[in-house]
Amino acid sequence: MTGGPPPPPEDSRFPAWHALSSRWAFLSLVTLLYWVTSQGIRPFLPIRLERLGASDFVIGLAVAAYAVVGLLLAIPSGRLLDRLSQRGLLVGAMLGLAVTTAALPLFRSVLLLSLGMIVNGLFAMWVWLVLQSMISSTGEGRVRRNQMALFSLTWGIGLAAGPSVGAVLYDRLDFTGLCLIMGVVTLVGGLAAAAAPSVRPPGATDGDAAPEDAGIRAALARAFENPILVSVLISSFINLFVLSMRISFYPVYLERAGVTITQIGLLLSVIGISSLAVRTILPLVERRFGTLRVLIYSTWLAIIGAASIPLTTNVVVLTAGAALIGVGLGANPPITVSLLAEHSDARDRGLAVGLRMVANRSGQVAQPLVFGGLAAAFGLGLAFPVSGVLLAGMTLWMSLRLRPYR
Repeated sequence: MTGGPPPPPEDSRFPAWHALSSRWAFLSLVTLLYWVTSQGIRPFLPIRLERLGASDFVIGLAVAAYAVVGLLLAIPSGRLLDRLSQRGLLVGAMLGLAVTTAALPLFRSVLLLSLGMIVNGLFAMWVWLVLQSMISSTGEGRVRRNQMALFSLTWGIGLAAGPSVGAVLYDRLDFTGLCLIMGVVTLVGGLAAAAAPSVRPPGATDGDAAPEDAGIRAALARAFENPILVSVLISSFINLFVLSMRISFYPVYLERAGVTITQIGLLLSVIGISSLAVRTILPLVERRFGTLRVLIYSTWLAIIGAASIPLTTNVVVLTAGAALIGVGLGANPPITVSLLAEHSDARDRGLAVGLRMVANRSGQVAQPLVFGGLAAAFGLGLAFPVSGVLLAGMTLWMSLRLRPYR
């Protein structure tokens, strides 16, 4: 793994368009279809569980099981990417995701649907791991940055469009029709994955790794000796912590504070729109300020926006805070994936992607536990700034570690 700063993006008004002529663009098409499907299905799984008779506690367990299983299997799954053909893994994972998505309506008990969700979630985790690893192997310099820009854009569009597409399908076709159509969409994504270039494990092109370099312990040691990779993991944890807060305690607090449901919906939309909008200008911002600085600044924006939530119920102030959260949440994922591509050893790239997913899942698991404890101790309103202080301490430490590389 290297330790120097990433090169700035090439001068281009919108480099994503330059990537469309390459076969690597099929990865961005798969990314778009994957996130439309994922975000279109996921909001309606708790509703399906409730209609099957699950209690709130059981629904919480079923939803949490996906994050916990991903947390446990992300590292060995990532290491597998460093040993096998990634295009074959992507096609297989997409087909598995398509079948399990279409089959979800067949599970007509709480237990069976919960198990089906876990299996479906595992295929989804494998798809996302392989996509991140493959997009990191698209070449060097301008070629990689153009593909990263397209990948980031389609990722953001999928995140933004998925819930709306899912809601329309669910409203018109119910859960069964939603799952069947999303299964077909995922199958199309599997066909697109087959058209992407092949990515072979490093040993197949660069010679087999030496025995002392091949073990997972040696790979983990190399990873944690790299301050840039460690900072990627910290910022990913913070990003998912804030994201999890946005879909859990954020709307709960606003409703208790007297903000109307319509206004809450608009604030959530502001977060989503600003998250997508920042990705369209991200290459230019990175060129102006440097990738590592943008990572640090965007992390601070998300924290400041989250910590400021209980200051007032003024809609203008809340909208400004929502925009800060959206910018921070939108900028972080593509930057961290890009940094992994630039600064992870080719032998360990799959493992590095797995470590990033562990950081993500850890943020998802830790947020409700930490926030719940803080809310019990200080009240829900104070939980936002107190958790903000904790996240700010992590960001400050990360910033100091990255100072020599900026």
